[in-house]
Amino acid sequence: MVFGQINYQSHLQTETNEYRNLYQFDEEQVKRLDNIMQRKFSQLEEIESLRKKDPKKFRIKRRAIFKGANASIERMLTKVQMAIHDQELSKRRLMVAEEMKNLDNSEEEMERLKDLKSGVKEY
Repeated sequence: MVFGQINYQSHLQTETNEYRNLYQFDEEQVKRLDNIMQRKFSQLEEIESLRKKDPKKFRIKRRAIFKGANASIERMLTKVQMAIHDQELSKRRLMVAEEMKNLDNSEEEMERLKDLKSGVKEY
């Protein structure tokens, strides 16, 4: 489904493949990942109408969707995969710390920083 100019289906496949390549999931994990990602992008499609009507509510809901999907993925990781995940989180924390140095304290910048902390991708 496409809302505005956003084709969530193309992002769904790209992001799912990124996770598969990063963690080298087994067959069962791939099935679980596919379900998680389908749910995530379905939820993103459901809230898309809020992007222009109520941007603040949209961002809050989008952040919650990303956090929920990330938590579901974390729960299925093995110890080896969790080590990879922890490395990725460390990279994100470094990005957030770097961004904080340049922060101008505007509301928009604060929201963008919250998104970055939550792992939200801009589509």
